[in-house]
Amino acid sequence: MGSPILLPTPTYQSFGGWGNQESSKSKSVVEIKIDNGPLKFDFRPLDDNESLTESCAVANYFLEDLPVRPGELLMIFDVGGSTTDISVLSQMEGGGKAMIKQNSIRWAAQRLAFATRYSKNFQSVLLRMCEKKKIKIEGLNTTPSKYNENTAPFYFEQLIDRLEDSDFPDFYRLIAAECNELMSVNLYVTGLIMYYAGQLTLKMREEMLRSEDVPVIVKNMPPKIYIAFAGKGARIFDWFDAINPKAANEYYTQMFIRGIGGMERAKSTITPINFPSEIIKINAFKKENNADVK
Repeated sequence: MGSPILLPTPTYQSFGGWGNQESSKSKSVVEIKIDNGPLKFDFRPLDDNESLTESCAVANYFLEDLPVRPGELLMIFDVGGSTTDISVLSQMEGGGKAMIKQNSIRWAAQRLAFATRYSKNFQSVLLRMCEKKKIKIEGLNTTPSKYNENTAPFYFEQLIDRLEDSDFPDFYRLIAAECNELMSVNLYVTGLIMYYAGQLTLKMREEMLRSEDVPVIVKNMPPKIYIAFAGKGARIFDWFDAINPKAANEYYTQMFIRGIGGMERAKSTITPINFPSEIIKINAFKKENNADVK
């Protein structure tokens, strides 16, 4: 067991008539004990007779075509509307592939959809795409118009569902040209997800070093990181790439490294894929135009 961390008990003061009018102070402390001892993963083989969790199903899909070699971590981000589900795959002792982490954060594509209601030029972007693709959407480019700030997210989803895979880059470039504020929201949402991926990688590296299930080669060599995206919401990572692929890769890589704690800490946590041009592999397994995103 590690040394305990002592945290002061919060002192609450009453303002505006809430609770006890007399301020109270306490010198008591709360003791939090951290277990830094050996760690054993509780792995269980998949049973063909059981239904899979969504994370397991996505992982199985990627493992059909992608090897996970010793010394590599495959991080899968399944981006939905309201949550992003995260799975981490690695190779364990004996050569078996294992999911060593499942996690979920309430931070996903819906944040971006809701932001469309505050974009003054977004209706014009939707209409231009409809005109270009000869798409009719009731209430958007038909009369009477039902477009307003409350229906903007709805029409955003309606257009996305009607676009072909090859249409999305043009749509994203049009948004970047006409709706700078939406691009800012996109970069914030996707950048934060990558930052969290870096934090998660640091935690996983620490746990793998403590685990008796992890091969010696993995403990001796920091892992190479491969990141794959799945889910309809994963298209939010294509916005920046459609405008400037090089800048997009640099931005997401930097957010990932900052999540780890900076470049110096990253040097002892991960091994670059191809330093300095490619530190981590981002969305390298997508098919053309992200056609298999769902």
